[in-house]
This record gives sequence, structure tokens and C-alpha cells, in this order.
Amino acid sequence: MPAIALTTDTSIITSIGNDYSFEDLFFKQIQALGEKGDIALGISTSGNSPNVIKAVRKAQQIGLSIVGFSGSKGKLKERKPLFKFS
Repeated sequence: MPAIALTTDTSIITSIGNDYSFEDLFFKQIQALGEKGDIALGISTSGNSPNVIKAVRKAQQIGLSIVGFSGSKGKLKERKPLFKFS
């Protein structure tokens, strides 16, 4: 099963951060690469990281399954992921 870490490509991180915003960092990658049936893993210790929340929303719109790791509170928990680990 292929997998991509959206945090490791420094060229993408720099270009999205500079040309858009760091809040769009994961959203833009999900938008470009995500396909219905894929799985997106969202990790946020607070559950409120704007870049993670925005990406999860987009992933759900596209039809990806969501697995969320967060604290016991926050907006990520409200996104109704497939699995929740807190």
C-alpha cells in the first residue's frame, strides 16, 4: 500500500508556506494527491491545529477515510474520524 508523509518534502513546505500560508500546507497536498478511498491520518496534540483541521475537512469532501490522533478535546475530534485515538 503506497503512503506519503505530507511533512517531509521541504520544497513543498517552503512553496506552500510562502505562496499561500502554512495553514494550507496539508490542505493543498490532500487536494492535489487525495483520491476517494484513500486514508488520511491527522495528528494534532491539541486537536485544534488549523492546518490539520483544514486538511481533514478537504479529505472528507473528497471521500477519504480519516484516522485522527489528538488530545481528548478539540475540533479534530468533532470531524468524526473513522478511528479516534486520544
